[in-house]
Amino acid sequence: MLALAAALDFGKIRERIAGQPSVSIRTIAVLPLEGLSNTPELDYFADGMTDALITDLAQIGALRVISRTTAMQYKKPRKPLPQIARELDVDAVIEGAAVQSGGRVRITTQLVLAREDRHVWAQTYEGDLQDVLGLQDKVAQDIVEQIKVRITPQERALLASAPTINPEAYDWYLKSRQLITRRTPKGANKSVEYAKRALALQPASGLLHANLADSLLTLNLVGYVSAHDVIPEARAEAGAALKMDESLSLAHYVLAMVHFNYDWKFPAAEHEFSRALQLEPNSAEIRTFHGFYLSAMGRHDEAVAEMRRALLLDPLSILGNRNVGSALYYARRYDEAVKQLEQTAAIDPNYPVVYNWLSWICQARGMDAQAVEWEFRQMAVNGTPPTGVDEVRSLVAHGGAHAYWEQVLERMKGIALSDTSGGAAYQLAASTVRSLIAPYRPYVVAGLAAYGFRDEPVDLSVSSLLSIRPLSGSTNGLSIHTRPLGPEASSNSPLEYVT
Repeated sequence: MLALAAALDFGKIRERIAGQPSVSIRTIAVLPLEGLSNTPELDYFADGMTDALITDLAQIGALRVISRTTAMQYKKPRKPLPQIARELDVDAVIEGAAVQSGGRVRITTQLVLAREDRHVWAQTYEGDLQDVLGLQDKVAQDIVEQIKVRITPQERALLASAPTINPEAYDWYLKSRQLITRRTPKGANKSVEYAKRALALQPASGLLHANLADSLLTLNLVGYVSAHDVIPEARAEAGAALKMDESLSLAHYVLAMVHFNYDWKFPAAEHEFSRALQLEPNSAEIRTFHGFYLSAMGRHDEAVAEMRRALLLDPLSILGNRNVGSALYYARRYDEAVKQLEQTAAIDPNYPVVYNWLSWICQARGMDAQAVEWEFRQMAVNGTPPTGVDEVRSLVAHGGAHAYWEQVLERMKGIALSDTSGGAAYQLAASTVRSLIAPYRPYVVAGLAAYGFRDEPVDLSVSSLLSIRPLSGSTNGLSIHTRPLGPEASSNSPLEYVT
């Protein structure tokens, strides 16, 4: 099989040019490596090798590496390379294949100047599956050598520190990683199962502990289980991973998320986000959640800049485009936010959440009628039957915009009180607060002013005043506390980040 793979791979190389590329390469995309299967479920090995190569190259700060989420959109059918270069604004791409057979693995790579569709280098790597991590690092090292990008001693060390791994454990690990990227409850649950199978085969692997930690965190973020059921274990697994290998960016990221979203230990979260980004500066995911953290801390200009950096790494992401708009909203840069969100809607007119954000901007500006109109658009895109939209229009016509927001508030209250997921309840509560504050803002502000609270914009900075957590020791219901805005309290403002 490996011999066949080699023949197929090198048959696709149209030309080979000796020597170094004639143009500077500072941005690169790793296109999905090909396997030998036409069945998507069996492509996990090639997909895993793609992911690993992206992760290795993402450690190089002087290189901009397109994220896996965007890169995987070019899996099949493959567009012409000059078109990909224009769409992603990259200098070069990596193409190739990855297959395993009989305990051996073969990885074929080609470096191509994408705008010219000109191949400048190609190489094949083969080794034992237990040494696959080292093989991946060798591929990344050679690519870095070919493009002559500046690399620090620390980055070089990271690319030369791969341990051996149990082949069966690695197989379960790759299956787990493939499922976690789907960001679905079913996929996350299965990812945890596979992660535990992998770890049982090699409990001394920091990589496998970090993967389990990430799978557990994701299981809560997608709303499948309560935070109480998985976050303590995620925290412990991330800690165990770092005791074995402090250089695992994934484990630092998980700890950052735990400190930020669940522990509310914000200085600790800042430390872990910083370390994760130091180790993997090209991670769009880490930069995105760091952006949410910065917004929550009231560091809005930094948050906007971080979200824009994330979008550069993941330019085809509809969420990435939305996140720039939401960061601008929190910064009260409403005109810029509207422009960004309207661009997002143009990319995908059927993405309903963007219309919620446009509605919230109108609320913040006191434009109640326009806010409700955006809500109507969201309902239509979200599949609400025309009769349902007409009923709401009739409600607004007779009772005004406030009647609609009161209805939303009651619905959110009911859902939040019956929800079993800490993460989902947290998000719903944040939406409830937003819906509550918008129509009744003058009364809320006046009442809070009597107790010495200062005015805040109508966004989730209000959560500095109304802080929302699941009830202690319970997964049902919410506890809402008022807190004065002092030096300590102002650093404790949670943020709803997934809608």
